[in-house]
Amino acid sequence: MITLTRTLRLNELEIFNVFKDGALICITILEDTRQPYSEQDLQLDPLCSMQEEDLIIVENVFKFYIVDDKPLSAVDSRYVHEFFADLIETNDFTNFIMQDFVYPDMYELIDLHKLNAYQKILQHVGSSYKIPPISKNKWNHLSQQS
Repeated sequence: MITLTRTLRLNELEIFNVFKDGALICITILEDTRQPYSEQDLQLDPLCSMQEEDLIIVENVFKFYIVDDKPLSAVDSRYVHEFFADLIETNDFTNFIMQDFVYPDMYELIDLHKLNAYQKILQHVGSSYKIPPISKNKWNHLSQQS
């Protein structure tokens, strides 16, 4: 059985811990870039083979970073990809990119109970997003509450 726990919720960033049978199998980060495709994005499959006119109309790209210390099994990867792909309603102006990353020794190197751990993961995947300091009156960002 696969379950999720949202560990961080900000306006442009959400982080989920993904569990299978009670064991953490990956961390999935959803970043709302609020930007069109970057030059780096356009190098990825299948974007690199698409027509430019199909790419330039996209005004907002969501990015999913699926991170673990080793590659996910094919079954787990497919499930995680399908689940998170269903979260975004795509149209001509909105699309998403989903990438898998291996961060060796991630669980030994960083404490996932601290915000700076998630910033390190964002750096590892190449995101330029900076998690802002969270004031005490906004601690609901660290739970599943709205």
